[in-house]
Amino acid sequence: MSFDLTPFEAMTFDVYGTLIDWEPTIMNMFGSVAEQYNVRLSRDELLMEFDAARASLQRVRPALLYPDVLRTAYKQFCEKYHIPADTQEQEVFANAVMLWPGFEDTRSAMSYLWKNFKIGLLSNIDNASLEYSHRKLGINADVVITAQKVAAYKPDLAHFRSSFQRIRHVGNSEKSDSSCRSESSGRRNSGQQA
Repeated sequence: MSFDLTPFEAMTFDVYGTLIDWEPTIMNMFGSVAEQYNVRLSRDELLMEFDAARASLQRVRPALLYPDVLRTAYKQFCEKYHIPADTQEQEVFANAVMLWPGFEDTRSAMSYLWKNFKIGLLSNIDNASLEYSHRKLGINADVVITAQKVAAYKPDLAHFRSSFQRIRHVGNSEKSDSSCRSESSGRRNSGQQA
């Protein structure tokens, strides 16, 4: 399927699951905890445990910073499986975003797109955590919208309204439209993530 991008001056991207591959690190970290205490869960089950906790936390506390989401998800996982929570391990998990790699094609694709479009990054994460991932993209995005900045989590429209408003003020162009794209190959966007 081809998509004509010439009418657009800007593209916005969800970061995690589209540009940054968060799943293996989450599965490995939860898997390590589970293995230590002989809790037998598949990698998909580990991912679903995290995602259920994350989604619940973000619904209840929409302004919760992402390290706190990760910290609390770890604690809930430990409680559910009667695992004694380790404070040091919990803090490593809380700061796991810095370990999440970009997908193999992310850096080259973003470099190409950035030369031709204004680029916006939209994420359900805090400013400091997103900065780790932003550096891995190899570009200086024109607009960065985080849950912390808009005090809401996607799919709340605050992300999109803010990005469209800010993109309009970035440089001048004869083009007048923007595109929200989060399509990619592989196992990307299998769950709604940061």
